[in-house]
Amino acid sequence: MPLEDDSKSISQQDSQLMDSLLHHCLQDEAASNSRRVDQLMDTLRDSPTIVAPNTSSRLRLSRWLPVPLAIATAALIFIAVQIFQSPNAAYAAIDRSIAAEASPVARQYAVTVKRRTKLGQIRTSDHTLYALKNRFAIRSKSLFGLGHVWIGGDENESWFVPRVGPVHVADPSTFRKSSAERRDYELPVLTISTVLSRIRRNYRLEFEDAATLPDMPDQNLNHVIAIRQSEPKSGKRPPTRIEFWAAPETGVVQQMQLQWDESTNQANGSNWIESTVKLTDTPELPDDFFDHTGHHIPDRRVIDSR
Repeated sequence: MPLEDDSKSISQQDSQLMDSLLHHCLQDEAASNSRRVDQLMDTLRDSPTIVAPNTSSRLRLSRWLPVPLAIATAALIFIAVQIFQSPNAAYAAIDRSIAAEASPVARQYAVTVKRRTKLGQIRTSDHTLYALKNRFAIRSKSLFGLGHVWIGGDENESWFVPRVGPVHVADPSTFRKSSAERRDYELPVLTISTVLSRIRRNYRLEFEDAATLPDMPDQNLNHVIAIRQSEPKSGKRPPTRIEFWAAPETGVVQQMQLQWDESTNQANGSNWIESTVKLTDTPELPDDFFDHTGHHIPDRRVIDSR
């Protein structure tokens, strides 16, 4: 066979080898990716040792030179696929969880909040959060004695039912500023869907599948870690880190944990340090449960400042 034809044949074999290596590396079978890379490395280790070429060996050398190049390229692509797979899987998990929150199912959560008081002391409080789509109701122990207070609302109104005294209803944008007492019962999480939407827009994401929680050791969950990407605007203190664990099939969030950077200026923002939200139930609730009328007697005085 002429040398030119032999070179063409070798070149075609090199191309086929490269195509085969890249094809196998880019398969979606995540479980066998590591095995394929190991096989490629074995090929490199078992390949003939290349010595300084002479005239008679140049053709053999040119045949083997593309092999390490192909292996290096395949390895780089494999690493790149793993790097991009994590945020893509995290976005998919968030979208499933947002869709789950849009279902007409009321959910009950146990919420623990750790905050720093104006005197510098750290106080921990426990609350019960009920959420249905974009509506919420929070039951908190009264700071001034026995009994409980209720806070709730949606995008159109916010309301506060103290243990004694009139009920207050206000626009959500002015509700927090109108009473120091209400701020003491405020929670960082009002609806899970709101937190998920903010995570999707403003945080760098990491993903872990088959994760477990201490109180759910036998259930594999999707675990998403969100790290805040930029400094907050003046007067805002969004969490620096948010983690949540969700059922992989339904997307329902089982637990969420939020952490704040204490070095951030808190003069105009919240004084939260850490909060944990745990799903505890999916209760059947009365029709007026997410209205203030569901938490006080009918003839109680109501101050509506909207």
